[in-house]
This record gives sequence, C-alpha cells and structure tokens, in this order.
Amino acid sequence: MLVTIQDRMISVLGGASALVGMFGVVHFSGQILAPVIPDSAPPSPKLVRPGSSQDVRVKEVQLTPCLAVGLGGPLSLLTTYGVSTLAKLAFLPEQKTVSEILKVDPKVCMAMGAGLFAASALLRFLSVRYMINIGKQTDEGFQLKTLCTRGPYGIFRHPIYVGVLGCTLAAPLVLDSVYALAGPMAYATWAYVWVIPSEERAMMDKFTEEYKSYCEKSALAFIYETLMRSVK
Repeated sequence: MLVTIQDRMISVLGGASALVGMFGVVHFSGQILAPVIPDSAPPSPKLVRPGSSQDVRVKEVQLTPCLAVGLGGPLSLLTTYGVSTLAKLAFLPEQKTVSEILKVDPKVCMAMGAGLFAASALLRFLSVRYMINIGKQTDEGFQLKTLCTRGPYGIFRHPIYVGVLGCTLAAPLVLDSVYALAGPMAYATWAYVWVIPSEERAMMDKFTEEYKSYCEKSALAFIYETLMRSVK
C-alpha cells in the first residue's frame, strides 16, 4: 500500500508543480498591468492609502458598481487546477491516459498543454490590457466607462473568460489525466451558467443599445449563443 501511495504522489507532483507555475504566470502578468494612480488622483474608497503620499497600484477594474475584474490570477483558475489535481490523484492508476488516447508521448502531451496555456494566458493578458488602456480613475475607483469592442473583444464577447477556460483545459494535458477534465468542466459551468449571464445583464443596464448592438455584431457570437442555449 505504501508503494501505491508513493507512486501516486510522484506521478501527480510534476504536473501539480507545473500548474502552480502556470497560475503564477497568469497572476504576475496581470499584476504588471496594474496602472499606477498618482497621489493627486481623485480619492477612491477602492484605494486605501492612509497618510501616504505614495502611488497606489490598482487591483481591479470596475465594470459596474457591483461588478469588478481583478488584475491578478483569478481564484477560480487556482481552484480549477486544484480540482483537476485531486481528480487525477483520486483515480490513479487510470486505465487510459490522455496521451494514450491521443497516441502521443506523455512529454508531447505536456508540451501541448503548455502551448494551449501560453495561447490562452496571452489572450487573457491582451484582454485585460485593453480594458486598462480605455479605463480611467474616478471617485468610485478605476472604472471602465467605454464599452470594449476592439482587440480581443472584436473576436470574443468574453475573451477573459475564454482565456481562463483555455488555461483550465491545459490541466488534463499537463496532468495527462482524463479525470482532470473535472476542473475545466466545473469552471465552464460556473462561468457560463452563473457568472457571464449576470455580467451581461449588468453590462446591458450600463450600455443598453450599444451593448445589444455589440452582441449582435461580435465575431463568434453564434458559438456563444449556441452554448448558452444548450445549457439552459
């Protein structure tokens, strides 16, 4: 029994370490985007700087008074990686791994996961950077006053969520485990069934006809609409 436990831990350790590193990349890439707000900027309840004359780095962008996008690594991504890792650990040894299904070497499978992660993390990075570029500091915090319609938002309606979803889908490849799909499936359910619909209602209230027109014209909108209809 001791050998079995050791084998399980060793097989999971490499993939889990890679996932932690991948989350770190997403987190710190978001942190370097945080704009520095000069001390002379309008005071904001979102920025706490008691008696300090130093500049403050913004941690989130306010889409609406009740809706904000954090610049660091999303907790949902870290949670998803944890779920994927635990799923692999719980069902070892697997009858058939992802690499066996794809008929590739396990190292190639991990490289595929790394490539998917890199592309997805870049999409999220560019999407957040676009929001930062058109946002501005207000009395209520760093806010998005203009609807995002260009850059990644000209292709995907929700490029940040698409990027994070791609990052989660890298987990089964990196861990070489079919059961690790539990993480991405949980994230997709949470994001596309719960978060995005409520976010879209808030954006519709804020931008009204402009957002409605954007939803109709945005590329790949039909894919999103098909997905949403399938889960309702």
